[in-house]
Amino acid sequence: SLAGLVAQAMQNACNDRILRDHNDSVHVAMAWSNLFGFVFTFLLCAWSGELYSGLAFFSRSWWYWLLLIARCVLFYAGALLYTMLLKESGAVSAVFVTTARKALTVVISFLLFPKPWSDNYSTGFLLLVAAVVCEHRGNAKAKGMLASELLKSVEDGFGRRQFHHLSGRHEGDSER
Repeated sequence: SLAGLVAQAMQNACNDRILRDHNDSVHVAMAWSNLFGFVFTFLLCAWSGELYSGLAFFSRSWWYWLLLIARCVLFYAGALLYTMLLKESGAVSAVFVTTARKALTVVISFLLFPKPWSDNYSTGFLLLVAAVVCEHRGNAKAKGMLASELLKSVEDGFGRRQFHHLSGRHEGDSER
């Protein structure tokens, strides 16, 4: 839903600010985001009546509680790794990784269960690439790197001969 996407974007922006601007620990960010999520979900379930029916369902068998606890532990581990990635690489990179995971799931789904292709898949991929390019350019500007410095760092990383070979330029060509 659109509300869910907006809430996730706000959470990513807040966690990014907590982690990178205020240099708080990953566990502080996890505590605040999970506390807010718990309170919101608890109140919503209590208001809708689902809290009581959920507790009645889980009281039928200890197996249900075991599955719930296993799900919570695995969810927390995934969220912790995501938050660590958010701290180290920023919100766009973390969202890119989760989106890449979802895209891989879709690709595997196409391979296992063939279905028709939609232009929406192509559009989504192009928008994702555009976001990564914008993030990279923003990081380069923030670090004060000019395009020539970026080119030089790429050339140094590949070695001039290999870079010129890949780019179609030759060592004797003048740079523009």
